[in-house]
Amino acid sequence: MALDWDDRYSIGDGKIDSEHREWFRLAKEFLTAGSMQLKYESGKAFSRYMQHHFFHEEILMREIQYPFTATHAKEHEGLVSTLNKILDVVDQDVLSKEEMEEFVGYCLVKHISTDDSQLAVYVRRNAPRQLM
Repeated sequence: MALDWDDRYSIGDGKIDSEHREWFRLAKEFLTAGSMQLKYESGKAFSRYMQHHFFHEEILMREIQYPFTATHAKEHEGLVSTLNKILDVVDQDVLSKEEMEEFVGYCLVKHISTDDSQLAVYVRRNAPRQLM
């Protein structure tokens, strides 16, 4: 699975877009880690950054009064919970590389291209200046 940043994922807020690019980088690091120890460590870094990013994204949503903030935040909670479950068993080698790629791809690409793209439309219409 190619996890490469593409400008079509931009939502129009410099800080969030920069964080999305870093999120992609950490995802690739997680998926390409060689040993179980490196996979766990990079997975934890990916998880911490995901939570850091979601925190900033939710601040942006509140600042611009995004009407779907609660639903979007609930999606964030679900992604964090699922990743934490994966990290709980990553050292047991019970998940295939494909299963991990599927989740990470869903986490990044699907979330950004669906949930965040709706936020992007709202940001472009209602927050013409950089908020963050």
